[in-house]
Amino acid sequence: MADRMKSGLNFQKALLISCFQFSYTTVFGAYSAYLFLRTGHFVAPFLAHAFCNHMGFPDFNELATLPEPNRTAVMALSVIGLLAFCLLLDPLTNPEWYHNHIFYTLPLDAS
Repeated sequence: MADRMKSGLNFQKALLISCFQFSYTTVFGAYSAYLFLRTGHFVAPFLAHAFCNHMGFPDFNELATLPEPNRTAVMALSVIGLLAFCLLLDPLTNPEWYHNHIFYTLPLDAS
């Protein structure tokens, strides 16, 4: 946040950007932990992190500048992609596929 303020941003904007970055980083950390626990391998969160670094955070302002048929298509494909991600996350991280038997032997009740 201090670097943003040194570059000329006011306190409110620097705080807002920092809080937003902290939020999506926290969500990605939880997602990475989920991938690791489900698959039992380091490769899954590593590849997810590499992919996210390559793609970057979506630029939603660019979407507004697209001409109308393209904007609708990109929005529809984005919604389809999000739904597919949500629906396929559990089946594609099935611990049996990755021979992660530890996941099934962990006690569910600590008492």
